[in-house]
Formats: sequence, structure tokens, C-alpha cells
Amino acid sequence: MAVNIVMKNTKIKQTNKNMACTCSKGGNMFFYSRKVKSENPEEEDKVYQDSFNLNCVTRTYSTENEVLVILNDFHNEVRQVPIMNKNKKFSGQYKNQVDTVYSEIHLSKEDGERFKQLTEIQ
Repeated sequence: MAVNIVMKNTKIKQTNKNMACTCSKGGNMFFYSRKVKSENPEEEDKVYQDSFNLNCVTRTYSTENEVLVILNDFHNEVRQVPIMNKNKKFSGQYKNQVDTVYSEIHLSKEDGERFKQLTEIQ
């Protein structure tokens, strides 16, 4: 049985039903700061300390301002999608659609530099 994997609005057929992940088998954690902008301009932005398992890192993308870390922690997300009739019009009903997705973590420039120093082989 194939599993659909959705990555940034792209569907890829995964033939392996048992997507083995080493994420849950221990490993080192990388701690980083995540800033959440306040909806109220009078309030300060909130800063949280989060972490991820370094064994889960599949790929990274670097830009001038941040590093995007992609993890292989595939998990299911259920969302409701409208049911369309033959004429492509909304039937008034919804169905549950299960998508397999992965996590994306946006590291600040400073955290990205720490991540690179920690993981780069010299």
C-alpha cells in the first residue's frame, strides 16, 4: 500500500509503508529560540526555547537571514475538505483527508550559525 506524502503542496508517492524514523531512538537535542510576533503592537514579541533531535535532520536550506531545517519526523494531519459533485460544485458535505507531512524549523541567523558549527565535519 502506498502512502501519500505532502511536501509544500507537492504529492509524492511513498512505496514503503513502514517509514522508519530514528528520531524516537535517542540522540542529541539542538535548542534554539523561536520568536512569536504579538498580534497587539503594544505587547512585546514572545520568545520560546524549543528543540529538535539532530538525528531527525534530513536537509537544510540556508538564506541570508535564516536556516530552514527539514526533519524526517513524518506524521499524519487530518483536515476537512469539501466534497464536490460531478459539476465541481460544493455538495454541502466535508470529508476527512489524511496527509503525511514533515516538520520544517526556521532557525534565526545566530541559531543557524551555531547549528552549522555543531554539525559541520571539519
